[in-house]
Amino acid sequence: MKMIIAFRGNGTSEVSVNAAVYALWRAKKGEGRVLFFSVRRGEGNPENFFLRRNAALEKKSCKTGMETLRKLVVAGKADEKGVSGCMRQVTAGLDLLYGNYPEERRLAVEYREGLFQILDCLQNYYKLIICDAGRQEDWLGELVIKRAALVVHGTEQNMRHLRELLSRPPLLQGEPYRFYQFGRYDSESKYSLYNLRRRFGGLTCRNSAGIPHCTQVWDACMDGELAAEWERWERIAVSEEMRKYIGAVRRFDREISRRL
Repeated sequence: MKMIIAFRGNGTSEVSVNAAVYALWRAKKGEGRVLFFSVRRGEGNPENFFLRRNAALEKKSCKTGMETLRKLVVAGKADEKGVSGCMRQVTAGLDLLYGNYPEERRLAVEYREGLFQILDCLQNYYKLIICDAGRQEDWLGELVIKRAALVVHGTEQNMRHLRELLSRPPLLQGEPYRFYQFGRYDSESKYSLYNLRRRFGGLTCRNSAGIPHCTQVWDACMDGELAAEWERWERIAVSEEMRKYIGAVRRFDREISRRL
């Protein structure tokens, strides 16, 4: 059974933040081990949201991560111990797979089929896999989507992007379910989620939800302290902004869970 959720954005980091937060949220529910990874390369990799990067961590990640796992899978040595050794534990129930991909020429040759093999292997060991699948033109993200059960399209309030998404033909058998997630929304805006559902017939409470921008969460991700800060937020009183944010994540999770 496919248990991969792919978050697909339009180039902003907001979608990556929501993917990382959702992975942490699902792990906290304690329903089975969760894995998070990203196909994004270069600066701003969402792996860095969870744990502060330092020289020791950089050195360790070079010996683990996606490329090491690919070599194990190709060699037929990706047993439970081998897979576990490629991961870094973020918190109880959540593992992180660094996307230390090779340069683009090697990537195009070795991951066209290799990524499918990796994903098929990982589903033997994780209850849920959450991927930041990059932008629409990212071919590596398209490969993840082919193995996904559900794709979360992060549109923020980009009307042109939303029209393009909703104009796509109906799903074919075997294609992942489409879900639309809105961020940075203002409840007073004419582009609020409520008004968008009225304006676009293809949007309903069953296939769309909103997660507003939250400064505390954004700062924690940019500082590489999301996991530690979330632990703190669970123990102490949080701001009204944070309460609204957590409520939105809870509602988002409720709708996503109904589709899996």
